[in-house]
Amino acid sequence: MLDRLKSYHIVSWALLVLLAACLVLAPSIWSAAGLILLLVRLAYLKEPRFFRSTLVLAGLCLAYFAWQAGGSSSLLEAGAFEGALAMDLATLQVDGDQVKFQGDVVLGEGQTERIQAFYRLASEEEQVAFEGLDQALTWQVKGELSQPQPNRNRYLFNYRAYLDRQGIFYLGDLEAMRPLAVQRGWRAFLAEAQVGVRQGLGRLANDQVRAYVLALFFNDSQWIDPDAMASYQTIGMIHLFSLSGFHVNFLLKHCRYVYLRLGGLLDYFDGLALVLLLVYGTLLAWPYGMVRAIGVYLYQVLCRALGRPPSSLEGTSWALIVLVIGQPTAIFSLGFQLSFALAVTLLVLDGGIRRLTPRPLLRELTRSLACSLVSLPFLLVHNHAFSWLSLVVNYFYSLLFSSVLIPVLLLLLVLHALGLANFLLGFQGLLGQALHLLEKISQALSQWQGLTWVTGHLPAWLVFLYGLALVAVLACLQAGQIRRKAGLSLLSLLLVIYLWPNLKVQGQVSALAIGQGDCLLVRLPFNQGNYLIDAGSQPSFFDREPWQVRRKTSTVAGRDILPALRAEGVRHLDGIFISHSDYDHYGSLEEICENLPVDKLYLPIGLAQDEAVLADWQGLTRQGWVWLRTGDRLQLGRQATFDIIQPDQLGQGDNADSLVIWAELYGHSFLFTGDTEGQAEEAMAQRLRGRDLDYLKVAHHGSDHSSPPEVLASLQPRHAVISVGQNNRYGHPSPRVLADLEAVGAQVWRTDEMGGIHYIFSPKSATIERTIQLEEGE
Repeated sequence: MLDRLKSYHIVSWALLVLLAACLVLAPSIWSAAGLILLLVRLAYLKEPRFFRSTLVLAGLCLAYFAWQAGGSSSLLEAGAFEGALAMDLATLQVDGDQVKFQGDVVLGEGQTERIQAFYRLASEEEQVAFEGLDQALTWQVKGELSQPQPNRNRYLFNYRAYLDRQGIFYLGDLEAMRPLAVQRGWRAFLAEAQVGVRQGLGRLANDQVRAYVLALFFNDSQWIDPDAMASYQTIGMIHLFSLSGFHVNFLLKHCRYVYLRLGGLLDYFDGLALVLLLVYGTLLAWPYGMVRAIGVYLYQVLCRALGRPPSSLEGTSWALIVLVIGQPTAIFSLGFQLSFALAVTLLVLDGGIRRLTPRPLLRELTRSLACSLVSLPFLLVHNHAFSWLSLVVNYFYSLLFSSVLIPVLLLLLVLHALGLANFLLGFQGLLGQALHLLEKISQALSQWQGLTWVTGHLPAWLVFLYGLALVAVLACLQAGQIRRKAGLSLLSLLLVIYLWPNLKVQGQVSALAIGQGDCLLVRLPFNQGNYLIDAGSQPSFFDREPWQVRRKTSTVAGRDILPALRAEGVRHLDGIFISHSDYDHYGSLEEICENLPVDKLYLPIGLAQDEAVLADWQGLTRQGWVWLRTGDRLQLGRQATFDIIQPDQLGQGDNADSLVIWAELYGHSFLFTGDTEGQAEEAMAQRLRGRDLDYLKVAHHGSDHSSPPEVLASLQPRHAVISVGQNNRYGHPSPRVLADLEAVGAQVWRTDEMGGIHYIFSPKSATIERTIQLEEGE
C-alpha cells in the first residue's frame, strides 16, 4: 500500500485528520469550511478510488473524535479529601515552599483518577527531602479538592480547559502528606529514570550551564530565569528551546560519526539509532517536536527498507496522523501547532527558495520571513501579540545555537556522563557568563516595542482569510515564483490585522477580574483612547525566608492586567486614573508603566499629601501627572467626557479622599466611585441627584461601610458592578449592599463569580458580557 500512495495523498490525509479533529473538538464554521474545501479540491483530482477512501477516512475520523470528545468524566467531588495518592514522580516540581505534582487518586476496585496536587512545605528540611526524592511513592494525603478555575478575563489562558484535556478535573490543596508505599511497574520505572537523569545533571557545577543543558536536551526549561524565558518568547526565539528535528538530526549526525569511527557497520546504524531515539523520547515523555522528528526518521528508515525514496514531508504527515489520533487534544497546544506548521513550511519551500535565489543569505532571510508569516496567526491567537524582531534575529540566534551553543553543551554533557565536566570549572564559568550575556541581550531586545504588533483577539474569519492568502503565497514560493496578486492579498490582510484595534466601532468599559482590587479599562470606539481607572494588586502579608522564595512568581499585573490589555488590543494607554492610595487600587501601576507606554497619570488632590506613595511614581509616564478636583472636566473624545465629582480638598489618599468620576460616553452614563464612603459618598449622591445612571462601579468592593440605602436609592443604577476577590477575608460584598441593590432594581455583576465584566456600547445600544458563563443548572 505504501508504494501505491503518492506524496500528496499522505499530506492530504494528514490535513483531513487535523481538520476533522478541529471540527469535532473545537467546532466552528471555519474548520467545517476548511474540511469542505479540502474534499472539494480532492474531488477535482479525478482519482475515484483515492477519493472514496478519503471519504471513508473522514467519516471514521469524525466518529472517532466525537467518541473521544464525550469520553471522560470525574468520579471525585469537591470538598475535604483524605486517601491514597500515587505521585507521578516525573511531574514533581519543588519551587521555594511549594511542591507541585500530578498524581492518581486510588479509588478502589482498580480505579484511579488523576489530579493536580499542591503542597506547601513546612520547613527547609522538608524541601531538601522532596528535592532529593528519587522513588515513585504512593502517599497518604489529606486536603481539599476543588475545580480548576477557567479564565477570569476574556480570551486568556483557560486553566480548567487545559487540565480537562489531560483528563484532570480537580486540584488538590494538600495539608498533610505521609509516605505509604513504593510504586511498582513500568510507569514508576520510567519516572524514576527521568528524575535520575535530572538529578545527575544537578551535579554540574555551574547553575546557568545546567539550566541550559536541561532545557535544550531534556525539554525542561523551568531552571532558566523566568524573565529570560519571557524575553525569548517576546522576540520569537522560544522555538529554539523545543526539542525538534534539528536536535534529533544533530545528535544522530554526531552519533553516526562516533559509531563509524569506532568501527561499527553502517548497515546496523539505523536500528541502533532507532533504539537510541526511542529511549531518548521515552525519557523525555515524548514532547511533540520529538514525536515528529522520530516519526520522520522511522518513516525514512522504512522507505529505505522498501526501496522507496525517503520523504521528510511524508514522514511528517504520518507523524501528525499518528499523534492526532493518539492524542487528539494535542491540536490545542501551541508547541504542536508551531512544530508541525514550521516543519512543513520549510520542507515544502526548500526547493522553491533554492530556485528563487542563489545567495545563501537571501535564502535564509526568505526562510525566516516564511516562518514568521506562518507563525504569526498561531502566536496572535494564543498571545495576541507578535514581534517582527524574530525576522531579524532568528538567523543570528539559530546560527549561534546550532554552531556554538548546542555543540558546546553537548560536549559538556558527554564529559559530565564520563565524570569529567566538573574538572573544567573555569570553562563552565565562562560559558555561564556568556549565557547570562545572551539573556541580557534578549531582555534588551524584548523591550524594543517598535516591531511588536499587539492586535487583541482576532475574529476567526480574519484568521481564515489570512490562512488562505498565506497558502497562495507559499504555493508561489514553492514554485520559485513571486506573484504580485498573491503578495498584495497577503499584505492587505496583514494591514487589516495590524489595524484591527482601530477598526472596532464599539467602545467598552471592562471591570477586569484581578482578585480583591480594582482595575477598569475604558476603550473608546475606533481606538480613540484607552484609559485605566485604578491598577490594583494584592500585597503580601508575610515575610519569607530565603528557602521559601519561589523562582517563578506571578504578579497581578503580569498574570491578569497586562495579558488582558493585550487581548483587548491595547498598545498604549492614554492615561491611568488612580482613585486613592490603597494598594488594591495602585499596586500594579509601576509594572504596567514599565511594560506599556503610558501618556499621563491622573491623580485626585485627595492623595496629594501622601508623599511616600507619590515619590515612587516619579517619571513613570511620558507626560507627567494631571491633578484632579471637583468641577474639573476632561474631554477624552468627541462624545466622551469625564466630570470630576470628588475630591474637593487635599488629603492623605484615604477612602473618603477617593476620586469619583461621572463619565458620559457616547450617550451612556457611568459612575466610578473608588472606595468613597461616609459623608463623602453622601455628598456625591447629593451632587448627582436626578441624573440617569446606566453603570455604577459599586464603592469599596461592596463593603458594608459604603453604599448606604439612601445613596443607592438616589442613584438608581441600571447595572451595578462589584470588583471583588473570591472568598476574600473581608466578607465583600456585604449581603446588605446586595439586598439594597436588588431593591432599587439594579442588575448586579460580580467579578468574583463572573470574571471580567464588559459593558460594550455604541451611540444607540449597549450590551454587557460576563467572562465566566453560567454553569449548567444555575
